[in-house]
Amino acid sequence: MNAWQMSIWCWIIFVVGMILMMPALIFGVLGLVVEQGVTWIAFGYGMYLTMFVIRGGDKRLARNGIPGTAVVLSADQTNAVVQAGEFDWEAPYVWKYGLEVTVPGWPTYKTMLYICASLTVGATIPVRVARFNHKRVTIDREAYNREYAGRTGSGGSPTDDFGALQASAESLAAMLRRSSAAATGPDVADELTKLAALRDRGILTDAEFADQKAKLLAR
Repeated sequence: MNAWQMSIWCWIIFVVGMILMMPALIFGVLGLVVEQGVTWIAFGYGMYLTMFVIRGGDKRLARNGIPGTAVVLSADQTNAVVQAGEFDWEAPYVWKYGLEVTVPGWPTYKTMLYICASLTVGATIPVRVARFNHKRVTIDREAYNREYAGRTGSGGSPTDDFGALQASAESLAAMLRRSSAAATGPDVADELTKLAALRDRGILTDAEFADQKAKLLAR
């Protein structure tokens, strides 16, 4: 079970727990305490998965998980965003990535990664895998930073660390929200200029640039 599926179950347990709050009184105060304890534990863990695992990558798993690599098979932008106190138009989208994971000594297998970061289809990235839940993976931040430090994008700008992946996702999310709210005409040209700048800095790939350009021109 990946982190996204786990977070969904946490929110389901929380909602059901709130609904059953009054019926739990049938079993007395102890029954209510136990029921509400489970409910709020699910709420807390769901918040942790959303804010610290899906938004920023699972840092604990990145430190303690089993090292491996993964090929990015697919990339789909979801409609979900993860707020962290900033304005709505700056909140990054959650991306759904299909991965083919390879860990030494294990058969190759596929799983899904939900994260607020921009990855390129076809890329091979270092990952860490949970020891007892192999479907749960995260990007190995330190290995990624070591591997990509000093590399440059198409415009000569560094694409060096994992933070750049998250920054690109947030920049793209903010730009798309502003463009969707803006009127057509000169603003479209302005947004195309911004898209080209992101591509030239190596934050957007040529494929991502072409995709977002098509969306702008189709408005």
